[in-house]
Amino acid sequence: MLTLDGLRRQVREQAAAAPEQKAAPLPADPAKTKMARSIERAEKPDCKTRYAGLGLLAIPVLAVQSAREDGCNW
Repeated sequence: MLTLDGLRRQVREQAAAAPEQKAAPLPADPAKTKMARSIERAEKPDCKTRYAGLGLLAIPVLAVQSAREDGCNW
């Protein structure tokens, strides 16, 4: 039967047996970061409708927005 005190004792014994072993952080999952970027991109407003009211004045704004990571979405 598992008890909380028994588990704590086991963890303490294992930690005392190998004190130099530390838990290493897990490497970043490339698929997760790609998915996170896709989600962020989906949340961005659409460039075509966002600056539609500016007419030709929207050209420089759209150029800057398309070059930036946090700009609008095409």
